[in-house]
Amino acid sequence: MENKSKLWALWLSLFFGFVVPTLFALDIYVGKTTPNIASWGMFLLLDTIGLFLVYKAGNKKPYLQCGWVLALILIMLAILLSKSTFHFGLIEILSCLAGIVSIYLWITKSAKLGLYPYVVGCYIAFIPQVIDYWTKPQPEVWWVWFAGAAGCIFAIYSAEKKDFANVFVPWAFIPLNLIGFFLVIR
Repeated sequence: MENKSKLWALWLSLFFGFVVPTLFALDIYVGKTTPNIASWGMFLLLDTIGLFLVYKAGNKKPYLQCGWVLALILIMLAILLSKSTFHFGLIEILSCLAGIVSIYLWITKSAKLGLYPYVVGCYIAFIPQVIDYWTKPQPEVWWVWFAGAAGCIFAIYSAEKKDFANVFVPWAFIPLNLIGFFLVIR
């Protein structure tokens, strides 16, 4: 019974990590929302680095992270096709530097150590979204952030091992998704 529920949780983490953000990409494409290209580009860059880091750290089934990267590719395509705004400033530079530090630590020390600056970089890249949602809440996108938190919870539950490589990233991103959720619904 437990293996069956973990399998369902694994599929749900993939669903919430890929399908729901892909629906968000569709909203972007049809013009319901106009996110910043640079911010979401940083998410794509950092989550791609994070995918490799968790895999190298020992998570051989990083379905949540795979879903994020695939969905972010679609989100970036939707942003580029919808001609959203582009701003590359201090926040994007800092999050990019965090990505570089992640890669450096991965190469010189360990993939596990590289996960810390990766998470910090994602939180830095999230700052423009926080500012946007603080100044103009967007309750119509509550489901994106709620699904992100749910996907993390399902990924933690379905992890074969509850070690650092398998659960650190989902635990780290539950607060980010909940911040997004509460900011858009307020």
